[in-house]
Amino acid sequence: MEQSADHGDAFEQSYRRMEARRRGEERSFLHVQFLRGERVEKERILEERYACRAMERWTSRGCEFKVRNQPFQLPPSGVAATIMQARGLRSQAARFVA
Repeated sequence: MEQSADHGDAFEQSYRRMEARRRGEERSFLHVQFLRGERVEKERILEERYACRAMERWTSRGCEFKVRNQPFQLPPSGVAATIMQARGLRSQAARFVA
């Protein structure tokens, strides 16, 4: 019974986060690697809605063009946080992410 309660709580939290993203109250980011064959052509940290479009455009070029992505949390404070808040700099900041 505890597992189903935990699952229900996780579902509720996920649903609330999804609704917040839709309303623009919360932003979700992806660290995306654009691959050509096995070689990484470029890396970007993009907002989820932009990442989906960019990944679709990349993969539509052909079967050798692939994408790897993973969720990414912006640092809450510090120099890295300041840099990554700027959209133009965030896309280039992927090289500094360990």
